[in-house]
Amino acid sequence: MSYCSKCGQSISDNDKFCPSCGQKIKTDSFTDNMSTDLKRMTTAGDENSSPKSRIIALVLAWFFGWCGAEQFYLGKIASGIVMVIFFWTGIPAIVSFIQFIIILCGGAVDSNGKPVKNW
Repeated sequence: MSYCSKCGQSISDNDKFCPSCGQKIKTDSFTDNMSTDLKRMTTAGDENSSPKSRIIALVLAWFFGWCGAEQFYLGKIASGIVMVIFFWTGIPAIVSFIQFIIILCGGAVDSNGKPVKNW
């Protein structure tokens, strides 16, 4: 529920004009034209997202992915330890490159299952 800036009449959130005086209600036109999926991807900092940073996870995956650094940062300790144990095989480097792409596209989750959205 909001109020008209001209007459002070209460108006519903769905109204485009004030029913009392006809004043046009200002809306956030940038997000009005977005799809719900795009709004969800671009908004960060809600209670369902991880406090971890995507940029830090990306840098760790790119430079230190061979030893599972991004896994440790995201709180996935067990997979980080496995990557440290098998770093000499080169497999963790491939896994971290795939993880890099996942983080870049916004699909990474932390150890609590919360999506890592914050840049």
